[in-house]
Amino acid sequence: MKSVYAGPERRSRTVPVAVERREHDHTRLISQFNCLDIVYTPEEEEFLKAMETYKARYRRPFPTWREALAVLKSLGYEKKS
Repeated sequence: MKSVYAGPERRSRTVPVAVERREHDHTRLISQFNCLDIVYTPEEEEFLKAMETYKARYRRPFPTWREALAVLKSLGYEKKS
């Protein structure tokens, strides 16, 4: 069957794939949080960095609460009785 489209074959072109503009520099992500005039404690910054690392590593933009708890436990936090 002959194509009705008379233009050049578009599938034969080489189109560059979109490049990730954002480097995986977690300090940049944390500084975005600090621009809101909120001062985080060192523990909070550690948790934010750990969550951003987890999200980037496993490509999970919205981790579940179970995953957040796993990140907390990986940082050494335990529930006190």
